[in-house]
Amino acid sequence: MKRICLLWILLVGTYAYGQTKSKKIAEPEPDHSCEDLLMSAKNSLEKNELTQARDYCEAGLLVCEDLSGSFQSVLKNVNAKIDSQKIEIVKAYESARVLAEKNQNLIKAFYFYNGKFALAFNSGRYGFVNNNGDVLIDYQYANAIPFGQKYGFAIVKKQEHGPEFLLDTTKTEYKLARNVTALTDTSITACITSIRTKKERFAIFNAKQLRILFIEDSRGVNQTLLRRLVLGLKYLPSLTTLGLANTGITAIPRGIFLIPHLNTLDLSNNKLGLSAELFPSDSLEQSNLVKLDLSNNQLDSIPRRIAGLKKLQYLNLLGNNISRAHLEEIKQWLPNRTILYKDYYEDPQKLLAEIKATPQGNIDKKINLYQDLTSLLEGYRREVPLENGIKVMLFQSKADLAWQQSWKLVRIQTVSASPAYDSIVHYQERLRDKLLVLNDSLPNDPIIRFRLAQCYGNLGFYQMFLGQYAQAEKACRLGLETSPSQNFIKLNLAHALLWQDKYDEAWRTYHDYLINEAARKTALQDFDDLQKAGVPTHPDVPKIKDMINRLAFAAKGK
Repeated sequence: MKRICLLWILLVGTYAYGQTKSKKIAEPEPDHSCEDLLMSAKNSLEKNELTQARDYCEAGLLVCEDLSGSFQSVLKNVNAKIDSQKIEIVKAYESARVLAEKNQNLIKAFYFYNGKFALAFNSGRYGFVNNNGDVLIDYQYANAIPFGQKYGFAIVKKQEHGPEFLLDTTKTEYKLARNVTALTDTSITACITSIRTKKERFAIFNAKQLRILFIEDSRGVNQTLLRRLVLGLKYLPSLTTLGLANTGITAIPRGIFLIPHLNTLDLSNNKLGLSAELFPSDSLEQSNLVKLDLSNNQLDSIPRRIAGLKKLQYLNLLGNNISRAHLEEIKQWLPNRTILYKDYYEDPQKLLAEIKATPQGNIDKKINLYQDLTSLLEGYRREVPLENGIKVMLFQSKADLAWQQSWKLVRIQTVSASPAYDSIVHYQERLRDKLLVLNDSLPNDPIIRFRLAQCYGNLGFYQMFLGQYAQAEKACRLGLETSPSQNFIKLNLAHALLWQDKYDEAWRTYHDYLINEAARKTALQDFDDLQKAGVPTHPDVPKIKDMINRLAFAAKGK
């Protein structure tokens, strides 16, 4: 690089000197040296001679100011290509310290399939290792795509421009074709293809050696052709794996369980569940199916006929709308099978336990936990909208979150030297509105009604501080109507009645409230708090205090 830079500096300097000397003799020839240098850089880039291309660009940036933008553009492309080639090395160095402790030969493990098979890169070749760094499949591939990312197989190449293979975890390789026209080669045992014509369909039927078939088409799969294809697959004696993911099917095609040696069937990411009949009328008892993937469909139930799949060992139901109760039924129909299903209650229950263990005074932590819980449940509800238990937990979490957020704001005001009671009332009104929406969406839920009643009671109490006695009475009555067991609301209602000169009803309400010594102390404390807040003392307060004190002994007896 230094040599090229010096060469060009000397060249341009000599040329400039020569130009000066010859100015009086003749006009100088046009200078194309920078254009030539730029062309050399571009040619090197096209030939993938990246080091040479970068040297040309850096030299040009030093001596060709007018073309600096062009050189910068080429250099950007050069660096992008270099970065692309180095990406595996960069990843390797990032993890080298940790991975070297496990296995010196392990450079980078990208993704573990079944907890074991991770794609790894070493000395320019790909292989597969376990999470201890032990080599499971030797570093022998020029290119590789990890296991499980789309088909459950790895896709590998032994030479850069050689054929592709599907690789399973037993190290078995299946030569892969991406087009049915290649199936005339009897060494090809796997095919990933679209199906758009009758000719393509018959090309598949004629490939008697075919063991693995995946149908896919970004333009959409013709359902008629697909149904006819499936009906003919029973004549493929070696077919063991069939993938119809993302093909738009609404029911399992007829004839699919008649394929004699089929043991793995992928029907994921479709529209199963939109049709009344999930399974065809085929006999299931003779099927050799071991793995059935029904994930990410629109299923809310599985027919009991599935029990007819006697050899089935693995069933994937992730991403459907199946209820917890129905899952238990499926487990009874398919005892001792592996059923992959997300337990939508496990993580929420863990968060609820953590919330319960958090001290009451740690409001910030409770708010964070309720936010995590609400976010988690919102995601679950999108996945399983028909699971009523998730809906209930979500709305309850929203109610508790709104309560905690409001209570934090109220506490900030109440501990200040000059509380803004109008702000506190506003917080309670806003909380009430949120809880009313939740109560309308989930009527008669005990937790939401409990929070709503508490909100009404607190709203009534703080409206007293603003002299809004009639509004306070209304809020407290609504609170008791929502949850009659909330005894503290009776005390707030009694205050509102007394300050409106409704002495007799106030006296009876105070009397109903006073059920124990703690209630007596709270009532007397309220009078002090109201006085400190500047609420005018009602002339009948002394009589009520006298009544409270006289009832104190009876209250203890209760």
